[in-house]
Amino acid sequence: MLTVYERIGKGKEYNHKLKAKKLIPGVVYGTGLKSPLMVEFSPNEFLKAIKTPKKFNTIIELDINFTDGKKETKKVFLKELQKHPFKEEYRHADFFAYDNDVPQVFKVPFKTEGRAVGVIAGGKLKIAMKKIKILANPEQVPVELVHDITNLERGGVVRISDLAYPEGVKPLYSPRQALVSITSLKLGPNGQEIVEGDELELETEIETEE
Repeated sequence: MLTVYERIGKGKEYNHKLKAKKLIPGVVYGTGLKSPLMVEFSPNEFLKAIKTPKKFNTIIELDINFTDGKKETKKVFLKELQKHPFKEEYRHADFFAYDNDVPQVFKVPFKTEGRAVGVIAGGKLKIAMKKIKILANPEQVPVELVHDITNLERGGVVRISDLAYPEGVKPLYSPRQALVSITSLKLGPNGQEIVEGDELELETEIETEE
């Protein structure tokens, strides 16, 4: 759970006051809210709330404290998080109150497991994306997507369509989008290195309404 407090002030001056109090500004919007609600909260409590295997895709239970003394609890996920470009410091967070029957867009870590036979044979492993954009109900988002590349040979390619997705999870790319390849090197007529194998170019994502 994360406790947040309704805030009325905004702008640079107010944000400086929040920083002095070691608080972060944010906004809550989505299902059950007539208009976006400006809030403030503790960065330490926020980090505790997302300290789960899903990290920034964690479902957070917000304990909202309004200025009139009322309280309300809502389940949300992070829609956007602004971070300082150089410091380990968060500047602003957007929380989305969701309807779990309505799919939303998420980015999920992509990892490989195993040592490819093509790498053992001298090929070079190339990975196009470390995160995959998916469409899924918020409470069904997987921690990560993992693919075993043990049997991938030189010149071989793993595409979006080759991955196993949990029920209700849809990737937002062309099925032929290449994720992993094993390139093989050979010498050309002049002694130059020639790379064989598909290049990992990113294809256009499938458009979807968020």
